[in-house]
Amino acid sequence: MGRSSETNTNINNNVVEEKRVGVVGGGRTYVCTMTGPFGMEMHHWNRIWLSTAHILGFHGWYMIALGSVPRSVLALFFPLGYFAGMGITVGCHRYWAHRTFKATFPLQVLLMYAQTMAAQYPIFKWCRDHRIHHKYTETSADPHNASRGFWFAHVGWLLERMDPAVQEKEATLDLTDLDNDPVVRFQTKYYWPLLVLSMYLVPIWIFHSVFGSLGVYELVCVNYAMYISTLHITWLVNSAAHLWGSKPYDK
Repeated sequence: MGRSSETNTNINNNVVEEKRVGVVGGGRTYVCTMTGPFGMEMHHWNRIWLSTAHILGFHGWYMIALGSVPRSVLALFFPLGYFAGMGITVGCHRYWAHRTFKATFPLQVLLMYAQTMAAQYPIFKWCRDHRIHHKYTETSADPHNASRGFWFAHVGWLLERMDPAVQEKEATLDLTDLDNDPVVRFQTKYYWPLLVLSMYLVPIWIFHSVFGSLGVYELVCVNYAMYISTLHITWLVNSAAHLWGSKPYDK
């Protein structure tokens, strides 16, 4: 591997910090960490973000169970949650991380929007974490290493500082295809405003349009109830599926 002089560059509006460390196979490699609002370390921000989301989300489910919020709101959970989930499973996973199919530009934009709505990191970071997860499954270089137990694989990995082994191995990944993707670069650069639009403004507007009697707090809680539901469905792939699912893979 040809080594270049190390340079630190803050790119993409402080969402992803890129450190160019060398060249592999003609492409650039990266050490990338995501920063939260106000420059917070991401695991600190995740503790605030996810705690708040679950408190409000569980209250939303509580109000739905009691009937103080119409149970018919669940009819919107499936299409909206499913749409956001497609941004992860079809967009991040099958298209950007594994490149298993070709997509027209409008479809890429639609999948990018859905992935942002799911609020599971920008495409660039999600795919980088997923690629290294495949390469070093259930080792210390796996970001959500299932051998560390259900809790860590499910959510704990988001609440702790990244293992040094992950940072070391991620420097060997060639992410040139993602770096050169205009949709990925656009989303990463404008991630936080896109997140506000896709996760908050549009879904809450849809809920309000259908259930105009709901107050702002109820709308926010219902939206978070949908959000945490999609989160745990995704997380179960990292935790339950890896702990108790079949393991056909080998080196």
